[in-house]
Amino acid sequence: MSEPANKADIQRVTDAVESLAGTIQAATEQQTAVLRDFVDLIERHRETSPQISTSGGDATIQVNAGGVALWACATACGFMLMASVFLGLVVFWFAIKTNDQGHQMNAVYMSVPGLRELVEKQMQQNQSITDQEGAQQ
Repeated sequence: MSEPANKADIQRVTDAVESLAGTIQAATEQQTAVLRDFVDLIERHRETSPQISTSGGDATIQVNAGGVALWACATACGFMLMASVFLGLVVFWFAIKTNDQGHQMNAVYMSVPGLRELVEKQMQQNQSITDQEGAQQ
């Protein structure tokens, strides 16, 4: 390449540039044709589609839940609700029963005058025995 360019080299470069220019021109013409078709398609769409007005309208939102999953969740919630109600009734029943037992113990203590003191003495003895057994271990 250190030699000066001759007439044949210049002719090859000229031919290559002309060929490239022809290819670019053909590609440009194809793109122009496609764009014209696209513009025509948009114009036909505007003519055939209904006009959108900004003066009013409506919006619709649809929420579609899964069928099987929805039923499974609803069934599980129903079981949990029934279990909560049942357990609440059990707790309420135990509270009433405990309250009744307290009233019964008070009635027994009232009917036997020295029973409360005897029970307290027995409870203290039981506690001291428990403490002694704990100290021995």
